[in-house]
Order: sequence, then structure tokens, then C-alpha cells
Amino acid sequence: MPVHARIMRLLAITLTVLLTAERADALKISDVSHLKGRRINKLTGLGLVTGLRGTGDGNNSAQATRGLAAFLEKFGAPVLPGDQLDLKNIAIVHLSVTLPDHGIREGDPVNVDVSAIGGAKSIDGGLLMLAPLLGPPAATQHLFALASGRVVTGADTPNLGRIRGGAVMERDVIHHYIASGAELIDLYTHNGQRPDRTGIPQWLDANQRYFTLLIDDTHASWAMAQTIALNINQEHTDNQGDGDPGDDRTLAAAHSPREVIVTIPIEEGNLPARFIRSVQEIDLLMPPVEARVTINRTKGTIIVSGDVEISPVGITVRGLSITTAPAPAATGPVGAVTGQPTLAAPPEPARRTFMALDPLRQGGTKLANLIAGLNQLQVDTDQQIDVIEELHRAGHLHAKLMFEE
Repeated sequence: MPVHARIMRLLAITLTVLLTAERADALKISDVSHLKGRRINKLTGLGLVTGLRGTGDGNNSAQATRGLAAFLEKFGAPVLPGDQLDLKNIAIVHLSVTLPDHGIREGDPVNVDVSAIGGAKSIDGGLLMLAPLLGPPAATQHLFALASGRVVTGADTPNLGRIRGGAVMERDVIHHYIASGAELIDLYTHNGQRPDRTGIPQWLDANQRYFTLLIDDTHASWAMAQTIALNINQEHTDNQGDGDPGDDRTLAAAHSPREVIVTIPIEEGNLPARFIRSVQEIDLLMPPVEARVTINRTKGTIIVSGDVEISPVGITVRGLSITTAPAPAATGPVGAVTGQPTLAAPPEPARRTFMALDPLRQGGTKLANLIAGLNQLQVDTDQQIDVIEELHRAGHLHAKLMFEE
């Protein structure tokens, strides 16, 4: 093979690898959203754990006494007056099951979390007697699963344990991801209480089918919802609407900062899985990130997202002076920030108490650069947070300031 042909082939392979890698790393719609209908359900119940080798509730537990009596009576062995019940080896427990967020079928096993609610010292190694698990809401509870098995606890939590695969489903829990236009209209009119359709999407077709993308809380915004709708419409060339619900060509439209409603094309028939997958795999061109500063004093963290700028300002916090003006000669050397030239070699960090921020007054100073400068001055996180709070109070921090516990 000629040298030039070999080079061209290598270049083609390299370009293919780079494009593939770029596409693999691209953010997809499924990375920031999920289908409405996916949810976690919980089952609960009460049960008796036996065989506890003297670590149970004890004979003074009226609740355990009633629980054991009810259990014995269910099996034709009622407790008679004068009968002595030894409850040292028995504990009454609360049972909880978390079902998979994509649903589950009859006969499937699930883990059971077990917690003592009486005076039991430990439920480790005990055997849970067959117990029913019910689902919400309380007004229409039904039997969903039956639980039993041996409880295993942690070394530090003898009153909390788990039975792996300890419950077997007695009925299906199926999630529905697709809704007709009529169902959505009924939903948005609060079950028909607003027949004028005020406040609901006017473009919903009662005879059409839809699915809804729910944007994750950390990404929810009108900008994100509109961006997702635009990307979906641009990907499907036959429906290049601009995301405006009034546009007949619109396939997807933003309904709220968290919801994007997507029309399922008629040609997809009764098996829309391929279309839903294609939507979820669309590469997402992200909108500009909101300028936001999130502070957690307990953990000592400062998270800056977006393009956070600060105005020209002078501020002093705990002996640290920050100014937009060049430093007076008496204050000593100045460390420049945001790409400005350094006016003098800085002394040891412990001696630096003055920093010039944007000394040439060009504007556009970034908070990230200020934090970098504070780190160079070995300013601790608490003082950095104080500086940010002062900037925000003075109206010189151009971003949303949020606090986490």
C-alpha cells in the first residue's frame, strides 16, 4: 500500500474514533430525564419473629402478646385464660419492601427490611413467620406479597435487619408510561372539574397517544424543557416544529419546567418502544447553565455553576481586603486575578492580606477566579463563604445564592 494511502487510512480511522468517542460522551436526553410513570412503590406489614434465644420483646410487652395471640388464633390455637406465653424468644416487627421503579411481576422475589418495634434487644437470626404485605393507599389496601424467612442484621444495628428475597409477589405492579390525549386532558382538568380546559395544553388531541418526559430536579427549568423539545423536533425531520404548542408540526412541547410532552407518531402502532428509545438517546445540546452558587457550611463546600460574575467592589472580611483598585504602595505587593498581570512577586502566603481584583477595571471578573485567588492566599473555606455572602448582600454577586444543610 502506498505511503500516502496508508496515511489517509490512518487519518480516516483516527477521525472515526474521535467522532465515535465524542458521540459516546455526549449528553443524552435520558441523562437528565426519565419517563413519567416510573416510580418507586412501597409495601408494608407487621409480623412476628421467633427463635431469638432470649433477646425478644419479653413478657411485659402487651403488643407482642396480642400479636402472638392473634397469630395462634388464626391457626386454630386460641390463647385461653391462664395460658402462659413466653415472649422472650419472640419480637413483633415492622416490615417494609421497596419495589423496583420499573414494576414487578407476580411470583418475583423482593428483599424485606425488618425492624423491631417493641423491646427486643436483637432480632438477628430470628425467623419471620409468614406475614402479609399491603400496599397504599390505606383505604383500598390489598395483599401484594407474602413475607417469611431468616433475619440477618448488622453488627451495629441488632434491631434492624433484612431478609434477602424474603417476600414473593402475589400480584403484578405494572407502570403505565403511555397515556391518551383524553387521559391527559382529564388529568390536567382535575378529573373534569374544569370543562373549559383552562390552564391545560390546548393542543392535546383526545385521540392521540403521548408520553411525558420528567426532567430531573437538578436540571429542571424552562430553558431545559424547551431545549429538550427542540432537540426532539429537530431529530425527527418530518416534525421540525420549533417547540411552540401552536405549531402543527410540533412533535414535542414543553408543558412546565419539568415536563415535556411527546406525541407518539401514528406509524409506531401499538409498539412504541423503538420510538421512545430513539427519543431518549437523542444527543442534547445543553442550554446555558444558570449562574448559581451553592454553599454548604457543614461540609465546607462551595459549588459554582454557570458563568458567575462579580461587579467592581471593595470589601474587607476578617482582615482580608479585596478591591478592584490597584493597591497603594504602602500596602505591599499585589497579586493579580482574572488574567491580569502580576505587579510584583508575592511574599509568603501568611503575609498577604491584600489582593487586587480586576485592578485595571476592565469588568467581567469571575467568581471562580476570586476563589482561586483566595485559595492562593490560603484563606479557609469559612472566610471564603463570608466573602461570597458579603458580595451577595451588597448586590455585587450576579448569581443565585443557595444554601444546603
